[in-house]
Amino acid sequence: AGQQVLRVNGFVLPNGQVFGKEWILWGFIYMIGFLIIHILFSGLGLRRVRFESGQSTSPQGGGDANAVEKGDGPEEEEEELDLPFTPVELTFKDLCYEVTASTGNDKLMLLNNVYGRFEPGRMCE
Repeated sequence: AGQQVLRVNGFVLPNGQVFGKEWILWGFIYMIGFLIIHILFSGLGLRRVRFESGQSTSPQGGGDANAVEKGDGPEEEEEELDLPFTPVELTFKDLCYEVTASTGNDKLMLLNNVYGRFEPGRMCE
């Protein structure tokens, strides 16, 4: 039954025989080679994009933050970096955000009187 399915779908050799089990091995060899080549090229491409964008890959690099902190205690010094933008501090108070529900005309309050502050170069405090 399996050989008939292969024959009907055109999986036959030029001499009319159906493909054998050895083609399964060739399929896996091709697939593994394909994956290795594409993973290498993807890694090289991502590495190039990361370096061109100015972000650091080292754990001590700090990426594109505006300051590099030095020291262990509360007397940390900050060294200013040359950035292509002006770092700003963002504060907000009584921020509300409301959307219309996808299942009707009901209003959903996503943010209700939220306040906060974002400092340049900081993810959290």
